[in-house]
Amino acid sequence: MPDTDQQQHTVVIGGGVAGLAAATYLARGGRAVTVVEKASTLGGRAATDHHNGFALNRGAHALYTGGPGSEVLRELGVSYSYGIPRRLFVLDGRGIHRLPASPLDLLLTTLLDGTDKREVLGLFARLGAIPMARLGELSAAEWIDRTVRRPRVRALVRSIARVYTYSAALDLASADTVVAKLQQTARYPVHYVDGGWQTIVDGLREAALQAGATVRTASGADAIRLDNGRAIAVRLHDDLELPVDNVVLAVPPLDALHLLGSAKAPQLERQVAALVPVHIACLDVALERLPTARAPVVFDMQQPRFITAQSTVARIAPDGGAVIHLFKQLDPRASTDPHEDVAELEALLDQVQPGWREVVVERRFLPRMLGSSLLPLATRRGLAGRPAHRSRDVPNMYFAGDWVGPRGYLADASFDSARESAHLILGTAQSQEELRRAA
Repeated sequence: MPDTDQQQHTVVIGGGVAGLAAATYLARGGRAVTVVEKASTLGGRAATDHHNGFALNRGAHALYTGGPGSEVLRELGVSYSYGIPRRLFVLDGRGIHRLPASPLDLLLTTLLDGTDKREVLGLFARLGAIPMARLGELSAAEWIDRTVRRPRVRALVRSIARVYTYSAALDLASADTVVAKLQQTARYPVHYVDGGWQTIVDGLREAALQAGATVRTASGADAIRLDNGRAIAVRLHDDLELPVDNVVLAVPPLDALHLLGSAKAPQLERQVAALVPVHIACLDVALERLPTARAPVVFDMQQPRFITAQSTVARIAPDGGAVIHLFKQLDPRASTDPHEDVAELEALLDQVQPGWREVVVERRFLPRMLGSSLLPLATRRGLAGRPAHRSRDVPNMYFAGDWVGPRGYLADASFDSARESAHLILGTAQSQEELRRAA
């Protein structure tokens, strides 16, 4: 590693998975890197809370493998153990049925009749060949209506799409977001992480430290100081200033705008004004035991709800115990009553896990948890319409997070944008974004 005095200094604001990943790439590339995180712990929404031996993620978290998230963790040497949810179900007005996620499940499910099953089989067969061009300009609802003819199959695909986007607003969400996720999960398994997502956060922290990065918690940033339009320092809460050659903002978009101020970032202000965040109502429950193992993961076809007993495959509960996550997908255009939201989630829990109320160890309700900082919109070219990695307002400032860049959704977007921003700063290789633009 070069001497610190000779290194260019990058400050990464935000100690979530995007910030830690970006810091690791930069430090391995020879940069002096300081990560500043306002909270006393790292991870942000990926942090895991521990109660009486139970590991509770903040809402249901899953790692969709085969995308940028898996790539980045592999490149950074961050390993974890996991379980794969294979027993998936769907709820309709008649009861609980197998989700037709495999040929065997399709054959055995009581959800669909013979004609429905043939349509699902046809959808599976052509899924990988669906062209992504222009899907970003089509809403998920429109794509489903155009692609699926049978009403019951259409309702099934909608319920899956709501879970994949964390949103009930399928008429706003872009179709490329849903189709890309369908293609990904058709080829690669979903992982429920042992110990919760804190396992990944801790692995990223260790990778960053081993690479030579400095990590400061309880050290929030107040502002970015500019000179001639370039960032020259980051001022922290304690009035300490860190001089910088580059800055990575691995924070939600409103926080990024606050650090700069509207007058200094008109392009970012316009982008933030157009963003639609995704909120979900979450119910996290720790139980002495799982009332029934019959249906550990259930998609709801009737209402925008989802339930998963992740402890059936991941080690996140003490022996005999259980952890269940439920969430309701909200519509950003409509306000809901939190009391009604939690009642709907508890009603789903009553139906899928009757008797849960008698064995509660821990119960918490998050009425409006941020599921994603940005819902890719059909009116804004979907994934391709998200903000770029490099600021147009401040040339030595970069962004990383689930709202940045054209690739991936949720954690995949966070990891991909972290890697891309680091590569742009290092200048060691032509970025993937530049290669796509040149193609």
